[in-house]
Amino acid sequence: MKRSFIYTLKVWLTSVVLAPPVIVILTKLFLPHEMVFDNVANVLSSIVLLIYLATIVSIPSWMLLWLSTALIIKFNFSNTYNKVILTVIGCILCVLPFYLLFHEDDNPLRADLAIWASSYMLVIVGGIWFYKLKIVSTSLFRSMVGGRF
Repeated sequence: MKRSFIYTLKVWLTSVVLAPPVIVILTKLFLPHEMVFDNVANVLSSIVLLIYLATIVSIPSWMLLWLSTALIIKFNFSNTYNKVILTVIGCILCVLPFYLLFHEDDNPLRADLAIWASSYMLVIVGGIWFYKLKIVSTSLFRSMVGGRF
């Protein structure tokens, strides 16, 4: 449980800190008409605000990722297989809050929200694959299925 907590804490904190600058960069690239990031003061204040909001709003997703990681490493799959599963779970946990909080019936896909969600998803997936996930060496599941995974 401690391994999965530290691992997901690293992934979560990385996404909370690195995704806001990625949002600013992608917004400037793909939505240049947006005037929110027109000067350095607005960029820095927006990054600080986004870090603060992301910390608060993403705590439930982080806890779910932590519990998922703790469960997955008990099965003692290969490290690559674990990370593929965590990538799928991380993407779902990243997109789901944006959908639940900002979904509008008349406008299902907004470009700004797509940039925000993809920025967090990019950083979360990068963190999942960057940080080392230590797995337990023995497993009841592996002995039950004959070590086929």
